[in-house]
Amino acid sequence: MAKQEWREHKGRWIRPTKLPGVWQVKDEVSLYLIRARQLSDKTGKLREVRRFVRAESPKAALDQLERAQAGSSQVSKEPVRFRDYAKALLARKIQLGEIKANSYGPEKWGSILEHHLYPAFGDYYMHALSGEDIEAVRLEWARLVRLGDYLPTTVNGWLRILSAICTAATKELRLPQNPYDGVKPLDESEHDTYAESNNAVPPGRLAEFLDHMRRLSPRLYGFAFLGFAIGARPSSLRPLRRCGPHADLDWETGVLLLRRSATKPGVPMARTKTGRDQRIVLPGEALDELRTHVAKLTPLQAATDLLFPSPAGRFWARQALEASFARTSEVMGLPRVTSRAMRRTFMDTARAAQVESVVTRSISGHRSEAERARYSTVGDHEQRQAIAGVVSLMRQAG
Repeated sequence: MAKQEWREHKGRWIRPTKLPGVWQVKDEVSLYLIRARQLSDKTGKLREVRRFVRAESPKAALDQLERAQAGSSQVSKEPVRFRDYAKALLARKIQLGEIKANSYGPEKWGSILEHHLYPAFGDYYMHALSGEDIEAVRLEWARLVRLGDYLPTTVNGWLRILSAICTAATKELRLPQNPYDGVKPLDESEHDTYAESNNAVPPGRLAEFLDHMRRLSPRLYGFAFLGFAIGARPSSLRPLRRCGPHADLDWETGVLLLRRSATKPGVPMARTKTGRDQRIVLPGEALDELRTHVAKLTPLQAATDLLFPSPAGRFWARQALEASFARTSEVMGLPRVTSRAMRRTFMDTARAAQVESVVTRSISGHRSEAERARYSTVGDHEQRQAIAGVVSLMRQAG
């Protein structure tokens, strides 16, 4: 067989020996390049490895290669990939009702896993995932935030789910250390986000808002009316039943039960966002509005037991709700409000109506005064009147 010619590799000249995967290095005593395909400790997948080693002979270099191959393939017994563990964890949490039906409900978990966490960590074995791996991905996400591709609050949401997965795996799989330990969220302090406190309809214009919605979106008027009247979340209104064995509204007594939540059309959860059921007693005027709404249901809608069925007889899609609220606020010349404005507007309207705080909280479901205040919007006129009162006292003689 003809002698192999020298070729350049990373600044050195090499040529193959008679042993496969072992290359001799020119002008270097006892230095060889070994090449092989090895199993990655992190992913369990084959990868090409090239390594310069010192050995007495090509055979000794090959022995080092074989020992390296054996060591790299010693993954833990029954290794579990991040993708498989996260999928099983999500299914278990849904079955146990441990994931609340809020902005990070089951569908949000699934979306974040599929589009962000699986691409970054999906093929890793859980026992091989390290803090360095997570930090490298966090830095890349931070770069995308600086470019304006994502909000820091969005990325921190991904990190919260990653933290929950790592914490559960550390305990369940008996990992020596939680790979998420020491990972910090992205800084949100200097990032301008949408002022959620502006997401409310001024109490003095609420009647006008509802009139426009009745005209522009008549099928959603009843939904909006009840939402503004009791400060309910859209996810609490979607699954309400008007009749049948699981009815949530007693039309005789006016007792309304909020005990389910639906953030995704057609996927209700048998619990509210907070995990606490609510009992609210509606006045006759509110019941009359709802009776009018039910009387206008189409045969397809009336065939369901839903109080607020979509034209197709299903739950209203979030996009339809937001489009209706956006259209109404645009016609009124208001800053764009979303369906979440119903909750904040209720707080402001109840305060304007001088409803006692304890009563307001019994309707909204807020446990503390601080929580109620966080969902309230203080108007300019309220501040002006308050300061005027203080100035008046300042000028009074002692």
